[in-house]
Amino acid sequence: MVARMAGISAATQCLKEIDSLPVDFDQALFAHYPAMKMGVGSAVDHYIDPLAGLAKNAMSAHADCKHWIITAPPYQAIPAAANLLCWQLLEVLNQSLPDDDSLTLLDLHYTNAQTGARDERDFRLRYDYSNNSIEDRIKERNRLQDDIVQHAAVLAGKGVLVINDIKVTGTQQRHMTQSFEQVKPVHVEWLYIFQVDTALGTKHPEIEHQINSSSLQTVAEYQQLICADDTRHTARCISRLFNHDLDDFKTLVDVLEPHKRTQLLALVKAEQRFDGDYFAQKIAYLKQRF
Repeated sequence: MVARMAGISAATQCLKEIDSLPVDFDQALFAHYPAMKMGVGSAVDHYIDPLAGLAKNAMSAHADCKHWIITAPPYQAIPAAANLLCWQLLEVLNQSLPDDDSLTLLDLHYTNAQTGARDERDFRLRYDYSNNSIEDRIKERNRLQDDIVQHAAVLAGKGVLVINDIKVTGTQQRHMTQSFEQVKPVHVEWLYIFQVDTALGTKHPEIEHQINSSSLQTVAEYQQLICADDTRHTARCISRLFNHDLDDFKTLVDVLEPHKRTQLLALVKAEQRFDGDYFAQKIAYLKQRF
């Protein structure tokens, strides 16, 4: 789908469009998705070649654009699955890039300081975004501030590939578009695994949660995932850990290898969103395990 931003060409591509309910989760493209969202390396790998095909098509359609930026939605300190996809795609695409073309990574971040969740509702609004209403999604995106305009010198006059895993209501894309319009890239290509029909996603934004949770529903399944050697804990993965009750949280922390507990604590401290009284017991226990 081709569109125009303010003086900028833009297009959206996806591996699969979802235009009706119920979703058939038996289809192959859904099988690895929940694990990919958690940061499992083999699950991330599953989507790289198909997404690379979309990216190559986008770049070849704009052959006059020789300098490209690859990025993903902003994050604080803990990357999302979209960032893992972005980083791996950079390596794959650069292996076959024409000599006179360039593709450079730009990691985007939120600029406003994050604060710890005050209560369960506050936690779910921020960390269970996939289950939010469209009104709550807009409210949360309005609260966050990206740093796109701070990279004007890097983005101006370039082509931009924005890698993401799913588009449901389009709220995040619209907010990022407002920032891109200020820095004037020549083209922005939005690449997704799944794109939900706009009307369907607006009426049923909870479809994102259903896709995220189509497997890995038990504590035992989640435990196996977070302990895997090739898992790089994502924001969703860590949020799910902290969403467990204290007993399950302790069990899950106890089975982690020491180096993974070290990484976990460092990420949680840097993220800041787990500060405060609501998670105090869990943070205290995590620190005790050193």
